[in-house]
Amino acid sequence: MPLNPALADQSPREEKPLVPAAMKARAAGIPTFLVDRSVDPNVARAGEHYVAFLGSDFVDQGRRVSEWTLENFKGEAGIIVELEGTTGSSPANDRKKGFDDEMAMHDHMTIVASAPPSPRSSASRARRSLSSTSTMPAPTP
Repeated sequence: MPLNPALADQSPREEKPLVPAAMKARAAGIPTFLVDRSVDPNVARAGEHYVAFLGSDFVDQGRRVSEWTLENFKGEAGIIVELEGTTGSSPANDRKKGFDDEMAMHDHMTIVASAPPSPRSSASRARRSLSSTSTMPAPTP
């Protein structure tokens, strides 16, 4: 660390590049806060490898989306095409976990496809998934 900062905050797009940077800052004695991107707690822990994570509970956000979906679904069987957030980012990973874990407890809901955000590829995969599904529920008004 050439500048000798007093403090570091880190918020990369993806979580994997964050771990080496946080470890280097720790080794240099620089207190580090992770902002909006967390890391795998099996690799680095708050209070030990960095000071704290400042962000939302993304797993809870995914769970709440799934709860809203279940409360507002009007049908017998739901087919879900899940469009994810930025590949490799902790918010996207955690929201997916919260959503998928909650949906897994409901046999009448099926996630048939999951895709990262890419306008052409996501839409194309979603269309293929939907067209390959033999029984589609009628849309609800």
